[in-house]
Amino acid sequence: MAFRADAALEDIKAPSKKYQYRRFNPICGRPLVVVRNNGSNEITSVSFSYGAEGMPRSTYTWNGNLSFNESAEVELPGTVEWGAEAGTFVAEITGVNGGADEYALNNVHYSQFEAPLVIPGDRFVIDFGTNAFPQENYWKIFDINGSEVAASGALTANSNFRDTIDLPWGCYTFILEDTDKDGLSFWANDDGNGYIRFRRADANSIFKNYNGDFGTRLVVPFTLGGALGIENTSESPALLLYPNPTGDLIHLQVNLKGKQNLSIQLSDIQGNVVYSKRDQSTGLYKSQIDCSNFAKGIYLLQVESENFRTVEKVVVK
Repeated sequence: MAFRADAALEDIKAPSKKYQYRRFNPICGRPLVVVRNNGSNEITSVSFSYGAEGMPRSTYTWNGNLSFNESAEVELPGTVEWGAEAGTFVAEITGVNGGADEYALNNVHYSQFEAPLVIPGDRFVIDFGTNAFPQENYWKIFDINGSEVAASGALTANSNFRDTIDLPWGCYTFILEDTDKDGLSFWANDDGNGYIRFRRADANSIFKNYNGDFGTRLVVPFTLGGALGIENTSESPALLLYPNPTGDLIHLQVNLKGKQNLSIQLSDIQGNVVYSKRDQSTGLYKSQIDCSNFAKGIYLLQVESENFRTVEKVVVK
C-alpha cells in the first residue's frame, strides 16, 4: 500500500554508541537524526519529539524539501536533559507537512547513549603533563556553536601545565590533538609518558583522569555548572549549585541586586515538593539543602523573588 505522507526516521547518529558514529559522540546537545521520504508527496516539513527516556522531551519542526526516497540529516536544536550517565534516547516523528504521518510504524527510533561529563561549578583546572615531544600536542575548548573559547599556550617537554578554565555555564567540547597520532603515552615509541586530567578548582582534587594512549585525538564533551536542559528567564541571575550530583548537602549561591525576598523550592519530577524555604537577602545569598534522606533521582530546584525566577536540575545519587 502506498502512502502520500510518510516520513521514516531511519537512524540516530547522535547520541549513539554505534561504532560507525563514534566521531559524533558523545554529545551535550543537538541530536543528529536521519529522515527519509517514503511517501509519494514531497515533504516540506517534519515535526519531531525527542529526549532521553524518562526525561522531558523537546520538540522541533524541520523545514526543507524531500522528494520520494530522498533522505536528509536533521540536527535537532538545544541541549538534552540526560538524567543519567547512560541510557536510551528516543526520537519520534509527530507530524508531516503540518498534518499526520499516514504510516506511524517507522516514526520512532531508539539509540543508546553515554552522557557528557558534568563539571560542577563554573571553574575547573586542566592538568596537562607533556612527554618528550610537546610540539605534537595542543588542546582547545569549543562552545556549543563551535566557537573556540580556550586553548593551550606554548608547551615545553616533560613539564606540567595547569590552566584554570572559567567559562559561563553551558555545553562545551574539549579536544586534545596529537599530530603524530600516538597520544601522550604509547608503548611502541620513545616519546615518554604524558598525562591529561581534570581537577576541581576549589579543592585541587582530580575528578577525571584520561588514558594517555588515545592516538590522534581525545574528545571530551562536557557541561559546566551541572547538567543542562532547563531554560531560565533571561533576566534571572546565575544560580550556582555544588556538588551536583550530590548524596549529601548541596550548596546554592545566587547574586541578588538589592534587597529581595526569596522563595526556594525543591520538587521531584512528579511535582512533589520535598523542600521549601523563604528567606530575605541582599547581594550574594548562600544556603544549603540536606539531600541525604531524599530518594535517588532527578529534582528541580526553583529560586524565585519579585524580580526573577530560575530553575535548575539537581541529581541525588
